Amino acid sequence: MEDINKPAGFGRYSEAKYKRFKAWLDTPHGQNVYRMFKQFSQVYKDAGHEKCGANCVGNRVRWEVSVGPYSGFKISNDWLPMLARQLAHDDTGFKDFFRFHADPEPVEGIDPEHDYDDPA
Repeated sequence: MEDINKPAGFGRYSEAKYKRFKAWLDTPHGQNVYRMFKQFSQVYKDAGHEKCGANCVGNRVRWEVSVGPYSGFKISNDWLPMLARQLAHDDTGFKDFFRFHADPEPVEGIDPEHDYDDPA
């Protein structure tokens, strides 16, 4: 697999997790979820809110896929903060809209590139 340069804001994620996210985002399912995530983020922002959490928007997407024409889509909690970071990267109008956790400081004995979520 080729090396992917992670944009600013994705430093807290291992290279492996970022690659899985980007691969998922490139699927039709990922593109539909991202489109809805962006749409509902804009709706919330247009309603006058200055800040939002990725879970708030993610739960709106979940609502829509459970009652609307997109029934059957699953939205992983793993991807919600990454969707917010991707949106802030793609549209700088959202860079201060979401609450992001800071990238963690390096911890001795912890490999930042090891994907601890991957059971392999």
